[in-house]
Amino acid sequence: MGAVAGALLNLQGKLGLRGWQWLFLVEGLPAVLLSAVFLRCLPNNPAEAGWLTQTERDWIEASLAAEGHDVPGGQPISSHATGVSAALKDVRVWLFGLTNLLMLGVNYAYSFSLPSIVKNLTSFDVSIVGYIISGMGLLGAFGMIFNAWLSDRSGKAYRHMIVPSVLEAICLMVVAFTVNPWVAVPVLAVMYLAHNAIQGPLLALPSTFLKGKGAAAGLATINMVGILGGVIGPPLMGWARDLTGSYQNGLAVLGVTMLAAASVVYTLRTLARTHTLEPASNVHS
Repeated sequence: MGAVAGALLNLQGKLGLRGWQWLFLVEGLPAVLLSAVFLRCLPNNPAEAGWLTQTERDWIEASLAAEGHDVPGGQPISSHATGVSAALKDVRVWLFGLTNLLMLGVNYAYSFSLPSIVKNLTSFDVSIVGYIISGMGLLGAFGMIFNAWLSDRSGKAYRHMIVPSVLEAICLMVVAFTVNPWVAVPVLAVMYLAHNAIQGPLLALPSTFLKGKGAAAGLATINMVGILGGVIGPPLMGWARDLTGSYQNGLAVLGVTMLAAASVVYTLRTLARTHTLEPASNVHS
C-alpha cells in the first residue's frame, strides 16, 4: 500500500478530510471487508474444507488427533510440551517471546518512522517516498520466503535467524552514522529484507518443542510478549527524535537491540543443542 500512500496523502482537503485520514480509510478498508469474507467463507474444521479431497480431510484430522503422541504406543512424546502448564513453564517459550519483543519493537520503531527517514535523507516528494518504501516491502517479502526456504533446506533454522539479525543490526548502525542517501537508502532496503527474513524461522521453531494445547498456549504467549514491542518501539524512536533532533541516535539504539535479539537466539540454539530429550533430527543449528 506504500505505492498509493503518497497519492492518498495528496488528497488533502477532499470531502473535508485530511490526507492522513484518507490514508487510514483507504488502507484500512480492505482489512475490514476481508474480515467479513473470512468469517463467511473459512471453514471451522478440515471436515468442512470444500477444497480438500476426502482423503486429505481424513489425513489432516488423523494427524491432529495423534498430535503430541507416538503413533505406535500412543504415549506422549516426552521431549515436547503438550499441555498448557508445561508450555508456560518452558523457559524457551519466554525466550522466544523476548526475541519476538525485541524484533517487533525494532520493526515498529523504524516502520512508523521510515517515511520520514527516507524523506529527510532524499528530500523526495511523498509519492516517490511511498514508491521507495513499497519496493522495500517487495524485497522484504522475497527475503521472508527465500530465507524460510533456505532454512527448511539446510535444517539450520537458528542460524537463519541469527545471521539476518546481525545483518539488520549492521544496517541500522550504518544508517545511524550516515546521511548520504546513496548509501543509506540501499542499506535500509537490505535492512528491510533482513528483518522479514527472520519471520519464517521465528514462527516455525517453537513447534520443535511444543505440541497440541502446549503449542497453542506457547505460540499465544510468544505473540503476546512480542506484541509489547509495538508499545515500546515507536515511543523510543519518538523520544530519540525529540531529544536529538534526528532519528540517527534512535537507529543506533535499534541496532544494539537487534544484537541483543541475536544473542537471545544464540542462547536458544545452545539450549536446543544441549536438550538431551530432543531428537537429533530436529532443527538445532
